[in-house]
Amino acid sequence: TEASVSGKVDNLHGLKENVIVGRLIPAGTGTPRYRRTIIDEVPEEEMDIQEAEPDLYLEMTEAAQNLLDGTLGGEKPKAKASGG
Repeated sequence: TEASVSGKVDNLHGLKENVIVGRLIPAGTGTPRYRRTIIDEVPEEEMDIQEAEPDLYLEMTEAAQNLLDGTLGGEKPKAKASGG
């Protein structure tokens, strides 16, 4: 923000507050740095966990599905009671 550039205190905390008042924030994603990143390939024998560790694969798959379903430990969340 203008305050940080000129060495002053800016009491607007964060991006949302500055956007609300219409200040342009130099906020980028940093993706150009990651475009040039070279990722090592995972050896093929380490890639197939389904064949190497079927029990672990099943456990991980179920845990991931529980996260997607919004459940914890395989239990469905309880409905909140509406009161008034």
